[in-house]
Amino acid sequence: AVMAQIQELDSNLELVVDAYNNAQVELDAIKAEQKVNAKRLDLAKSNLGAAHSTLEARLVELYKNGSPDLVEILLGSSSLDEILDGIDTASRVSEQDAQILNEVRKFRTEIKARESALAKARKKQEEVVAARAAHQAEIESALAQRQQLLSSIKDQIAELEAAERERQARIDAAAQARVNAAPAPATTDSPTGAPSSQYGGVVG
Repeated sequence: AVMAQIQELDSNLELVVDAYNNAQVELDAIKAEQKVNAKRLDLAKSNLGAAHSTLEARLVELYKNGSPDLVEILLGSSSLDEILDGIDTASRVSEQDAQILNEVRKFRTEIKARESALAKARKKQEEVVAARAAHQAEIESALAQRQQLLSSIKDQIAELEAAERERQARIDAAAQARVNAAPAPATTDSPTGAPSSQYGGVVG
């Protein structure tokens, strides 16, 4: 019965170990993805900074040139998005300006996507770490239970061996007692010389 329990425990333990290993693989993949996303996020922020600088320089140039559309856009906008939309829909937008706007929008969109992906990855990472910890606890519990079962088997074997030694000792003691109690065999002394004659004289 105990061996059957151990076999069942080993079978379940194998499944738990596989689940733990899969969680570790998934966690490694998440970390690798986070690393790539973090680098690309830094690059996108750097590119956005450069695009902002280009945009600011272009706005200053247009403002100095007295562009009425730009003045109206700047005064009527309360955010960068409104400025971008206003310039984009202005009647006179050069190809250079359109390219600058597209770059700013592209990098802003990429940053949002990267940040969202990193947030999802962090959440997934927490779930996988929790699952891995649960699997590890289950493995440790199963190993402890297995050790207890093996110890119980060893104890049973030791008890059986002790009982067998005791039984054999009783058998040996009984056999020795029978030997000691057996009567000694009777012995007959044989004559050492010829019997003396009934008559002591010599017949003449």
